[in-house]
Amino acid sequence: YPVIPPPINSTTLSKSASPTVVVQTGSTTDVTFTVTINNTDEETVTLDEIRDVLPAGFTYAAGTSTFNGGAIGNPLVSGQNLTWTGSFVVPPLSSRQLVFHATLQANPSVGTYDNCVTARIGSTQIDTTADTTDNAPACARVSVIATPPAGGTILIRKTAIGGGATFSYTGNDLFQTHCVAC
Repeated sequence: YPVIPPPINSTTLSKSASPTVVVQTGSTTDVTFTVTINNTDEETVTLDEIRDVLPAGFTYAAGTSTFNGGAIGNPLVSGQNLTWTGSFVVPPLSSRQLVFHATLQANPSVGTYDNCVTARIGSTQIDTTADTTDNAPACARVSVIATPPAGGTILIRKTAIGGGATFSYTGNDLFQTHCVAC
């Protein structure tokens, strides 16, 4: 018997976050996640489901979901798993975006947080590749950096010298003063 090839897939996902860097503070931070669905086929594609996994410390912000610029209902939320169901239509040779907001808790741990998504057409998984047999979710990374110490500042100044540029750094004793090409 001949081997049956996997279904031909012309739909892929990509993901972005804004902001991508957050300073660790005592306040919560709103992060916007954008899922882009790309259809390179000459036929319309309809996704049945979009599944997103929020990283620990993030909470979905109710009422913030849009698809192609129009408001849509909230996803089913189960722990960190978000599931939007319905008909997500992507016309031929075009893309559409699902946008939603999540709240990052106050004082999160310093580190990186990946938010990943897949979609489904029937039982076929859609991800970052055209291969429907792999598992390659589209992910966006948010990095949390430590709050600078009290009084610690860095001033960056661009100065033209002989057609080039130099950067000067100043700060307290934690940040030693440097001057390049002064």
